[in-house]
Amino acid sequence: MFAFDRDTATIVAIVLCIAATAYLFRELKKTKEEFAAAMVVKPPPPPQVTFSEPLEVPEPPPVVKVMTTRKKAATASAEPESAE
Repeated sequence: MFAFDRDTATIVAIVLCIAATAYLFRELKKTKEEFAAAMVVKPPPPPQVTFSEPLEVPEPPPVVKVMTTRKKAATASAEPESAE
């Protein structure tokens, strides 16, 4: 048989690390391609709205000014008014 000493264990560990690195690299590349393909898809542009007739803009209502008058206050005088 073969001896499983320190040198053999180091070689096995290196081979396993290289195999794991190659596997992860391929998986990362697949994921990157899938992500890039998903990002390329653009939503359709919004539909263009066209009007066959111009829109009618209603005229604003006329401005009405309310004028208030003050009533004269009744003055109380001590002297009665003379009827002349």
